[in-house]
Amino acid sequence: MPPSLSMLLPPIHLLTYGTLLGTTCYQTFIVTKITFAALPRSAFTSLQKKLFPVYFQAQTLLAFMLVGTHPKWLGVNGGILNLSSWEAGILGAAMGLILLNAMHLGREVGRIMVERVHQETRDKVSSEKGNGEVAAEIMVGLNKTFRRVHALSLHVNLGVVIALVGYGVVLSGRMSW
Repeated sequence: MPPSLSMLLPPIHLLTYGTLLGTTCYQTFIVTKITFAALPRSAFTSLQKKLFPVYFQAQTLLAFMLVGTHPKWLGVNGGILNLSSWEAGILGAAMGLILLNAMHLGREVGRIMVERVHQETRDKVSSEKGNGEVAAEIMVGLNKTFRRVHALSLHVNLGVVIALVGYGVVLSGRMSW
């Protein structure tokens, strides 16, 4: 690998790590909580429907960049065989959890959120026609499914944060001042 590229990889890797951890924490602990508290459900759902796909795409891209800029994986300082099992495990866990949320759980949460908003509209119409009990049962089922899938997605995202903080500890152990 050319010396100039090997000198660029560590700062790019570190900036990618910081951006990934920062965006994950910001979205998880700040944006979602504030918008949920400040917006009515339909507006919150509309915002999240637009925001989450971009967030999951960015998180996935940054995770691939993090792996792709890892100096040891690209042959610097001994190559992939020199990568510690902790580093590989932590990065693998973070990547797997990010992909699980991006490819499945995040989409499912979004789908159910939209379905709940539509069901609320149908419930109003059903109540006016005297079919409120059936509509209420459907909404109870949707709410139960939403709580289960959303809780799983939140826990997966928390796992990503924990894995990234763990990777930060490993990464900081290699820094010299």
